[in-house]
Amino acid sequence: GLLEIRDLMLTLSGGTRIVLSADIAGTELGLATLASGRLMALTLDWQMDGRSLRPVMEEIGAKLVPGATGSQAVDAARAALREVMNALPEALLSDESRSALDRVVTAVPVGRGRLQMSLVVAEGIGAARLLVAGVAKDPLSPETQAALFDGASLQVMWEPGLAP
Repeated sequence: GLLEIRDLMLTLSGGTRIVLSADIAGTELGLATLASGRLMALTLDWQMDGRSLRPVMEEIGAKLVPGATGSQAVDAARAALREVMNALPEALLSDESRSALDRVVTAVPVGRGRLQMSLVVAEGIGAARLLVAGVAKDPLSPETQAALFDGASLQVMWEPGLAP
């Protein structure tokens, strides 16, 4: 069993479009078997309209920093994104992909453009890896992230300024 999900698309009225594809090994279509599967590949093609992310980032930032609103909340969410990005193992991303990811984090929530990401994991990421990372003392530690993404590669491309 390999479940291949292709071109799952979400289009919003403002111009945002997200297209996902994934390969999940060791599963069939069903909630019970999906949990036992391993993510082998995931691709994302996201055309950002420069408007849709702001309310989401404000909401997240307000939860991260109680009382934060507006730009303060957005800055808190961006700082959290940057922390997650900086925790990703060196072996996961090429310098070019890391730079592209940095440009995306800097651009959101108002950046218009196209983000393309492709994650490939030779042995797959399954429930066991996720559980180990989830119960780790520090989920963002280099050791935890290295174990989670062992054998994985992530390619990131960012094309700024495109009209969705």
